[in-house]
Amino acid sequence: MNYDAGVQLYLEYGSSAVLKRVLTQEAETPFKQQKLREALLQIVATVQQPAEQKAAVLQISQPEPQQLKGWPPQPIEDQVLAALYNQWRPLYGEMKSLQHRIDEVAKLGTTDRNKLMEAGQMAIQILNLEDQVLAIYRERDYYYQHQQLPAQDNTNELLVVDPLKWPIELETHKRYVRRYTKKIADSPDNKNVANWASLLKKSLELVAHYKKLLKIDE
Repeated sequence: MNYDAGVQLYLEYGSSAVLKRVLTQEAETPFKQQKLREALLQIVATVQQPAEQKAAVLQISQPEPQQLKGWPPQPIEDQVLAALYNQWRPLYGEMKSLQHRIDEVAKLGTTDRNKLMEAGQMAIQILNLEDQVLAIYRERDYYYQHQQLPAQDNTNELLVVDPLKWPIELETHKRYVRRYTKKIADSPDNKNVANWASLLKKSLELVAHYKKLLKIDE
């Protein structure tokens, strides 16, 4: 299936905001392919379209070569992509871990108020991590297209403005500070040390940022 063409058609003619968001996040999957196919067939069946539009929708069933998406094969030789990947990996891993655990915690929350609050905090953290992951995807895809990173500083895109989320963000970036400090100390000769140092610097800046917002003086 010509997935990219199908996505563009659904973005133009589809009505589900949720499905549009799913289709525009990261690479295609068999699940997304199936949902996209069903949605487009429904459009064809229920909407009276010009012949050219119908032909375009039906054409997605024809197999065509797929464009390379996602991260390059490991090890990543491009230093810029390697740096983005190393920034993305812990965020994505933590997000997937929380997504895997949240259902069980939420079930316990039906009888335990503390677990219910924990599940709520996990949900907020998942959304925050998702925003950071998507920001990295945008940088990566821009680099694929232009062979350089966007000129503007994307740091502000990662800042959380909801005061209720600041304590969670502070603890998250404290963990990153500990993680990258340990990596550098344990493997000072590793080829990724420069990237770890950059990530450590960014995490320290974010820790200072949220401490200032929370009026924490340590």
